[in-house]
Amino acid sequence: MKSCEMKIVSPRGTFNIHTIYDNEKEANADGWGFWFQHENWLILGRDNRVGAVVEVSR
Repeated sequence: MKSCEMKIVSPRGTFNIHTIYDNEKEANADGWGFWFQHENWLILGRDNRVGAVVEVSR
């Protein structure tokens, strides 16, 4: 997990991202769950908020 300040602009909206997780399992342990994928990012939500992502391996 690492902190960041970035925006992801998708058809579903613009999201301020503050955390990048190494994998989805690590994010789930912190209470984040998969919402949708945009380009090479898994967008994660928690408590009706978005703020974390996992980069998709290519």
